[in-house]
Amino acid sequence: MVKTLYDQLVDLMRTNGWLNIKGNPAVVLISGLQGSGKTTFTGKLALYLKTKRAKKVLLVACDVYRPAAIDQISVLAEQTGVEV
Repeated sequence: MVKTLYDQLVDLMRTNGWLNIKGNPAVVLISGLQGSGKTTFTGKLALYLKTKRAKKVLLVACDVYRPAAIDQISVLAEQTGVEV
């Protein structure tokens, strides 16, 4: 199962349109292990979508186990100029 998932992710990342955002609103879910850089990546992705793709971005903090994550997302949103 792990190899199949890995192969699918590698195939996805090799395609030219890896970030094909469709829908109104489009939803991107960022998930991963603790300490893997999800919040930092989210801020970078928000800035990329805002500046390079001219998208309106809204960040939502859904970490109910770590209340400081909500503050961290708020700070990132302020730094990147997106809504939270």
